Amino acid sequence: MFKVNDVLDYSVVHNFPASATDGIDPEAGLVEATNHNLYGVTLSGGTKGKGIIYSVAPDGQLTDIFDWAVKTQPQAAMVQHTNGTLYGVSYQGGNYGLGVVYSLNLGLGPFVTLASSTGKAGQAAQILGQGLSGATGVTFNGVAAASFNVVSDTYMTAVVPAGATTGPVVVTTPTGALTSNKNFRMFPGRATEECGGWGADLSGVDADRLPRQSWRDSRVGTPPPDRRVGVSVRGCQVAAAKHATHGYGIDKVGVGGTVALGANLSRHLGSLC
Repeated sequence: MFKVNDVLDYSVVHNFPASATDGIDPEAGLVEATNHNLYGVTLSGGTKGKGIIYSVAPDGQLTDIFDWAVKTQPQAAMVQHTNGTLYGVSYQGGNYGLGVVYSLNLGLGPFVTLASSTGKAGQAAQILGQGLSGATGVTFNGVAAASFNVVSDTYMTAVVPAGATTGPVVVTTPTGALTSNKNFRMFPGRATEECGGWGADLSGVDADRLPRQSWRDSRVGTPPPDRRVGVSVRGCQVAAAKHATHGYGIDKVGVGGTVALGANLSRHLGSLC
């Protein structure tokens, strides 16, 4: 098992097998649970020789938490449901010898997860969980959502409020508060509809922090000259958007020529800012 840090330095965390009862052949990947431990499986090894389920603490300490009694060959990483339980599948085992679906209850509480963990003020964030019916509030790193809509017991949306910063999303429900398993990461700026749908306010946007974006449903057009600014997009990545205001005359270079984006631009910029 190895890890790579943010500057791409590689280091070994654990060598299988480190002992006579350690797991062997960890073919599946790892999943990070809400307790910040990593969980994985091996195809063989352990006290019974049939493989193990193991955990890895943030400090790198590996612990055998379950030994398979029969050969199952769990070859896929587990996933954590929003009820807190981990689930996985195996290639063999079960009543017919052709595999099972199994669960691992670690006593972790329920949580909410985000369809997308990045966004901007004014955008509708999609939230998945359990027991969302009757929710009375949503916060983004402590700032109350501008509005929210409970669609079903397992799905809701909430409008990211102005002033929110990167941090957890918390949904208040009749049974308690549910915290997101990942932080919602805020992008700078806020798109605005103005100038008849031609404009978007990009004041203060740092181009280096904008993500790659696939441009779609675009209309070729040319806005009035007095309302045009140049924003270079190379390979669908904004290269210079600092200090741009009312920006909607966009040149996309290097992707099939130069294209000027018109009427729907504010929506496109909204997905970036």
